[in-house]
Amino acid sequence: MSKRELIDAILQVNRSAAPEFLARFKETDLQAYLERVVAVTPRHRDTFRPTIDAAQQLLVA
Repeated sequence: MSKRELIDAILQVNRSAAPEFLARFKETDLQAYLERVVAVTPRHRDTFRPTIDAAQQLLVA
């Protein structure tokens, strides 16, 4: 995934993250953060599931 794609995926899961802040990090760091935030985000069916599914699909791509 490109840096922009990683930032977009992170923003789908962590909507409070600032894109400008995330842009300061290397792609490897963003990938690690995305994996972590997806792993620790609750899987509430109505609230978070669609967002997590979208992020996980991006991780696999």
